[in-house]
Amino acid sequence: MFTNPFAVNSRVTGTMKSISLAVLLTCLLALTAFGQQTTGSLNGVVNDPNGAIVTGATVTLVNAETGAERSAVSSTTGTFDFQALQPGKYTISVDAKGFKKAVSRDIVVSVASTTQVTIPLEIGQASETVTVTAAQEVINSSSPSLTNVINTRQVVDLPLGGRNPVELAALQAGIAVIGTDTRGASVSGLRQTAVNLTQDGINAMDNFVKTSSFFAITTPSLNSTSEFSVTTGTVGSDSGRGAAQVNLVTKGGTNDFHGGAFLQVLNTSMARQYHYCGSTIMVLTLGGRCTFLNLGKAARAFRAGRTRRSFSSRTKSLTRG
Repeated sequence: MFTNPFAVNSRVTGTMKSISLAVLLTCLLALTAFGQQTTGSLNGVVNDPNGAIVTGATVTLVNAETGAERSAVSSTTGTFDFQALQPGKYTISVDAKGFKKAVSRDIVVSVASTTQVTIPLEIGQASETVTVTAAQEVINSSSPSLTNVINTRQVVDLPLGGRNPVELAALQAGIAVIGTDTRGASVSGLRQTAVNLTQDGINAMDNFVKTSSFFAITTPSLNSTSEFSVTTGTVGSDSGRGAAQVNLVTKGGTNDFHGGAFLQVLNTSMARQYHYCGSTIMVLTLGGRCTFLNLGKAARAFRAGRTRRSFSSRTKSLTRG
């Protein structure tokens, strides 16, 4: 009887398929967790002038900085939902048959938070456009989590001698700080190990010692920090370990080029004691859109992609007095 030497045992084949499926599911779950920690969400309802719901309306959402666009259709209850959005300001436009096109700008989406809006429509031709003010909910009615967002303006304007944005967590309700020790603060009376701090969705804490609550090994500078959220109560299971969550997000690129620089000098002439260890910090940041070469036939020589990238460099020298 002839036996094929290249034949694979069915049991081995089944095992390999099971392993491949397990690896695929693990990767998908990891991507889902990453998106939930570094992004926000937006949902809302479309109403007519009488307050009744409008179904089948086309809702378009555009990021004001990058131009990234997403669309959805209002459901039978007049609602729409956008998940995994980058933090920032958005413009919403709504088109529906028998109504004017409604446009609402400066809708703020924050990290690890859900933004709720109500879009009112006016009766008229679809070719007409009216700018409306969307009612953006201030009170969170969709989640039991207690989350406070520290935005870019607060990160830049509030005084921080050590230039560590995580120190701003000490200003939030439910966080007990002894003196100026933000690093060892307690959240809702829990131990320091109950805090989970992530940077761009990646755990940034000292996972070996685990004795500090608000401490990140790779804390970004103030110039590269976009915003971060502090959740002190009723954390969802999608956040992973920790009864308290700190989600820190760094800045991304925009359609326009931008940058900044600063110099911080601390030397012996400013110190009371001569054994003071002075330091000089120089930071330069630059960001903007990426332009890619387009090799298509009869196409423009260069093409600006929708995916934006930014970079920053930081140098620090330490001198002794």
